[in-house]
Amino acid sequence: MRRNRILLQTVLLLVLIWGGVTALRAFAGSKQITAEKVNREIEAAAFEDWSERESADPGREKKLREIAGLVNRLDFAERQKTRDDRTTEGFFRKMSPPEKKLFIDLTVRESMGKFMEAIDALPPEKRKEFVKQGLSEIQS
Repeated sequence: MRRNRILLQTVLLLVLIWGGVTALRAFAGSKQITAEKVNREIEAAAFEDWSERESADPGREKKLREIAGLVNRLDFAERQKTRDDRTTEGFFRKMSPPEKKLFIDLTVRESMGKFMEAIDALPPEKRKEFVKQGLSEIQS
């Protein structure tokens, strides 16, 4: 009798642990930023074409900063997907010149900063090899 009770408690504990793990994975997956999520945000923002305007709207700037934050959270593969489907390109064309500058400041500079930190973190031999490979690709 006691043995059955311990076995039942162990099984229930394992079920609870696996349930918790499954719930945690589902929650973490919903927080992951993907190219599709960025595209949905861009479509939901429904920016009008302000490419000829010089003014800025605080509401647009807030949404622009949110989208730039999402873009910055994309990993390399997801960022490549956004380049391939060109959704962000159409979004960028609708921005006013000050908005374009802000978006570049928020995304490109952030990316370049991370890139430079990654290069700095490489061992000197790997860094030298990386630079040599980059130069050969530029020359060809």
